[in-house]
Amino acid sequence: MSEPSPSSTSTTRTPQPRKAPKQRIHFSSSDPAAIIASNQTVASPFQIEKHKREAARNWDLFYKNHEKATGGGFFKSRHWTANEWDVLPTIGGGEEGGKGKGKVVLEVGCGTGAFVYPLLDEYPGSRFHAFDFSKRAVDLVKQHEHFTSSRVHAFVHDLTSGTTALRTALASAPAEFWSFPSPPPSDPSPPPNIQPDVVACIFVLSALPPKTQKAAVKALVDVLAPGGTLLLRDYALHDEAQLRFHALPSKSYASIPSLLSPPLLPSTPGSRG
Repeated sequence: MSEPSPSSTSTTRTPQPRKAPKQRIHFSSSDPAAIIASNQTVASPFQIEKHKREAARNWDLFYKNHEKATGGGFFKSRHWTANEWDVLPTIGGGEEGGKGKGKVVLEVGCGTGAFVYPLLDEYPGSRFHAFDFSKRAVDLVKQHEHFTSSRVHAFVHDLTSGTTALRTALASAPAEFWSFPSPPPSDPSPPPNIQPDVVACIFVLSALPPKTQKAAVKALVDVLAPGGTLLLRDYALHDEAQLRFHALPSKSYASIPSLLSPPLLPSTPGSRG
């Protein structure tokens, strides 16, 4: 008697609907000024004040909405920074393997720690002050698996609040931060020098009202240690990010305008720049 043939089953996979491709952005002109001029509606005074008043809440919502993607999705670690700036590979300390007392770095607008943690892992002697306008962002920094209060001092701060407020915030770091890599003394005294060796301000100034940017940079320079380094990277006038914004296919923001200041226009003879 022959063996029965094995039974086979088949399953039908239900096809998933395909996502609609994102609309490509076609620039109406090769002239950046013309692209910006085609769509530059400015928000009403009421909307501008509302955005300013609710700025902290809106940033908290931003991080809340993307929180699940923090582990490698929306918020990607900035592994490129040490290749971009020569000063960063020097922050680890003088001993072999970079395990000595290294430099202190201040990151402005730290977000979820995308700048801090790759450097923290690479240069074991380094320490980081990191602040953000959003409390939720700072909470995410503290929830990171590599967070340690002896090397990361994360706090909520408004960069536009001036030099004195920033110095006070930096001085509030715990005793173990100042004594690292040694244990904190039993009766710690105030830190003798709270000035960071490096200050990183990456894609932050463009998020501030233009009239506050000069004072914000002054505060960073004021707290920087003598001979220290200020790292700046940001969007620029007529760069692709700005042109894409003004050339959105739907131009939906024109109905609820999101430009909070008039576009920069070239000065004309007799005008005040």
